[in-house]
Amino acid sequence: MTAAELQYSGMGIGHFRLFRQGTVLGALFSFIFRKGVMLMIYEMTIQVRVANISEGKSWYGVLLKRGPDFEPHEGFAEWELLPGCWLQVAEGEPALRSGPVRFGVADIEAERARLIHSLNVEDFIIHSRKEVPVKWATFEDPWGNGIGLFQYIDQQEIQNRIIPILGRHIQ
Repeated sequence: MTAAELQYSGMGIGHFRLFRQGTVLGALFSFIFRKGVMLMIYEMTIQVRVANISEGKSWYGVLLKRGPDFEPHEGFAEWELLPGCWLQVAEGEPALRSGPVRFGVADIEAERARLIHSLNVEDFIIHSRKEVPVKWATFEDPWGNGIGLFQYIDQQEIQNRIIPILGRHIQ
């Protein structure tokens, strides 16, 4: 599928999942088929724009529980969320109704409580469906960017996804 076909299908580029190949930690791969040629994408960035970079760095720092990993120039900050997967926060005109960018978490209810308390996020609904293996929720940052959380319902699935990244179980 081309990027235009993905947008038309409602999937969007940000919905690609990165797959780890073999047992090499951090080797994340995703493939896009275009005109019969397989292109390998080995990294990705997702960008949100904020009206004020200082406020944006502070807000996303609380959301992600740490400061940015990289600030290459004024008005720009990046967090490496997973090896090769970066969230960029850039000062500029926020896009109307962009996103959501969804983050996988181990405990969606605890994260909702933390975000409501720490970031004054408006309370939001956690959704689930019998046929979907995750619970999910969506809210907005102060600039109107769509942000979301999801949690695998099967706790073993959470561990199966976390162990290759951290090298251990989480509590």
